[in-house]
Amino acid sequence: MQTSNLNVKSTHIVKWIGKKFTSIPLFVAVPDTGLISLLTAVNIINQSKMPVTSYIESQWLPAVVSIIEGEPLPPVRLYSNDKIAILLSEVPIYAEYWPYFSKLIIDVCNEINPVTVIGATGLPNQKRHSLEKLRLFVSYTDKDFKERYLKDISNFSGLLAGPYAVILRYLMMEDISAILLLVDSFPNYPDPEAAAVVSEVIGRLVGVSYDVSLLLEKAAQIKIMARKLAAETQKVQAELASSTGRPSVGFYV
Repeated sequence: MQTSNLNVKSTHIVKWIGKKFTSIPLFVAVPDTGLISLLTAVNIINQSKMPVTSYIESQWLPAVVSIIEGEPLPPVRLYSNDKIAILLSEVPIYAEYWPYFSKLIIDVCNEINPVTVIGATGLPNQKRHSLEKLRLFVSYTDKDFKERYLKDISNFSGLLAGPYAVILRYLMMEDISAILLLVDSFPNYPDPEAAAVVSEVIGRLVGVSYDVSLLLEKAAQIKIMARKLAAETQKVQAELASSTGRPSVGFYV
């Protein structure tokens, strides 16, 4: 087993309750812009009927528990099958604990030796409600893996902030293969359509065709809501401008 070089104290317990599938991709899903990774993870888990492989317990997790059909489940847990493992957090991780969560990922990697670690997040786009085609980008620590499986996806350039930024930095320090998918998304709403794009890419990586019809159905409803909100906001701003004589500040730019 690889020994971590990072001086971050392990503050978590991993309780394994199922089979450890090894040498498969590990998808890390945490609440972030557009809830892209979370929606993708739930879609894959439900379709594949993936069992829980391990529970995660830590003092840095909030005092909540998920209850599914009467069964209490820790908010952070690992699902696995012979195609992919999914480390899922149903709760946001506070910024001061991102290094601890990153250390958890590294410890899981030491247990299952994944071929790569996958993350996904949204690129907040104020014009998202009017986009017909979403842009998809990738950041990577393993050029060979990117060129082999994701050659058709454009490289991302820009400043990234948030949990995946810290995760990528820690994985880089440990020389662990990682890719991060970035897709246009609503800044303040869940974006199932963006999650459908990510689901299709992950399906291509693991050789499984995941059904995204339910995600697209929800996406259509949210897109209508977002367009209505944009129209209402512009109307209010126009009325404000006419009454004050000042130009309105654009909500969607």
